[in-house]
Amino acid sequence: MGVPFPDLKTLENIAAGIGTNMFEGLQPTKEKIEIYRDCYLGKITKKEALKLMTDKNYE
Repeated sequence: MGVPFPDLKTLENIAAGIGTNMFEGLQPTKEKIEIYRDCYLGKITKKEALKLMTDKNYE
């Protein structure tokens, strides 16, 4: 989806997390992947990530 990652390990970890959430109905978008990445890297908190996901309603 064109989302850059700092290294392969980060990409693999985030892909695994997104894959697991897809079983629960998550439909990944570029914006959602960017939020997951930023949260994983500590650029935003989990609380901020949740707020972004719910406020923007990325679907």
